[in-house]
This record gives sequence, C-alpha cells and structure tokens, in this order.
Amino acid sequence: MVATTLTRQGEEREEKRRNCIHFWVINGAGSRTSEGTCKYCGERRHFSNIISDCARTSPDEYELWLSRQK
Repeated sequence: MVATTLTRQGEEREEKRRNCIHFWVINGAGSRTSEGTCKYCGERRHFSNIISDCARTSPDEYELWLSRQK
C-alpha cells in the first residue's frame, strides 16, 4: 500500500514536470553556470553564465538552446 502510494506520487510529480511551463528562479552568477529551480514543479537545471558558450554554436543549435530557456 505504501509503495503503491509512493509510486503514484512519483508518477504525478513526473507528469507535472513534463507539462510544466517553467518559471526559473536562477541563483546568482558565481561561476560558469548557475543552478535554477522551477518555481512551479521543482525541476532543477544549470544555466550558462557565459554568453560565448551560446555564441560558439551553429544557428540551429542556438535556436534549440534558446527554446529551452523558456
């Protein structure tokens, strides 16, 4: 019973993350990247603090990177 409830809760969290329109709260820039946490679903990821990391890519790669920042 407990295991089933935990599994169901995990599935619900994953579904929420998949469908979330993220609102990123990003920690201050103290290194090459900063960790961000979605205000709504709690997902975490790292964001580059160095523009040249984005500028070195092809236009298609840049558009893909840009689309992930929303």
